[in-house]
Amino acid sequence: MLWWQSTPPLRAWVERARAAIRRLVWTLLALRPGGFPWISVCGRELANWYVLDPDATIVTCTSRKERRGGHLQGQFGHIQLGAWVADTRECVAMLLRPGTAPTNDVTDHKTVLASQFRQLLLPLWSKLLVRIDGAAFSHALLDHLHQLPTSRRRVRWVTGWAVNATDEQAIASLSEKVWTAALRQDGKVHEIKGPDGDMVSYQVAELTCLRDLTGWPTGLRLIVRRLKPSRRDAKKLTAFEKHTGWHYQILAHERPRSPRAFRSSRLQTGVVRGRPLPWSRRGRGLRERIKQVSLGLLPSKSWPPGCWPPRSPPTSTSAPGSFSCTTSPNSSPPSRKRPDDAVPPARPPHRPRP
Repeated sequence: MLWWQSTPPLRAWVERARAAIRRLVWTLLALRPGGFPWISVCGRELANWYVLDPDATIVTCTSRKERRGGHLQGQFGHIQLGAWVADTRECVAMLLRPGTAPTNDVTDHKTVLASQFRQLLLPLWSKLLVRIDGAAFSHALLDHLHQLPTSRRRVRWVTGWAVNATDEQAIASLSEKVWTAALRQDGKVHEIKGPDGDMVSYQVAELTCLRDLTGWPTGLRLIVRRLKPSRRDAKKLTAFEKHTGWHYQILAHERPRSPRAFRSSRLQTGVVRGRPLPWSRRGRGLRERIKQVSLGLLPSKSWPPGCWPPRSPPTSTSAPGSFSCTTSPNSSPPSRKRPDDAVPPARPPHRPRP
């Protein structure tokens, strides 16, 4: 039986078995002398950060296999969407797709990310870094990545950005002074050999303030990178890139959100992930606001506590439905002390069981 012809319960059972084995192996890795192999960036170890890399890969074939087809890149076969963990360099999830499947299908990326999260040994306060290339860029995917963080799970993401005419206008307004050399993951300057044989470094600049991001997720940040075009990129250059002599790429990521701001934005509404929060977990500001609104609906705000005017039966001199106050506002509230002559009722005698 083929994998895509299997039933959902069988797939779920296989995923649980793989996750259980992975948890055991990762626990043994953490207990070894070197510890868990966390990713290092510029000499700094990203402890407790799981780096996830969803990406599509093409499996070429020449025979008439099932679900094969031609891809946009001119190849024939199957295009699978997998998810790798950069810390351990292992593939934890794979979605089998036909060769005609698009690379930026949001539904497929949601499925792979959810399957990847189930395969990880995530602690109570987990930290995830999702890296996606520009082939999967879409507005719906950024909205989904923006909703992944919760009050107990911190998710940061970095994805490619499709450069259009609006982005090129923002890049043209950048000064040459703002461009700086890009660094590799190991902290060294990112250099490549140019067409004339000389080493040319990648250059980066900030583009967030020059680009209108209305309608995009809040806290979005854009960083543009330029490099000398290679022979492969020379065939796909735009008119703006041919004029400047550089090939431009844009990376999008989200600014870090403080846990206090994240909790306040969720708790003020009283709803987290579509479910209402219990009253004890809602914010203090929400309770105070409701209390003020409730007090504003009362007939009067000048009565002191404990002296609320009770209703009295209508008399011949009062209008129907009116009430009179039995105590003055300046009088002390009634005492709750039990009178001396008030005797509690006697307790019935104890009856033994038969």
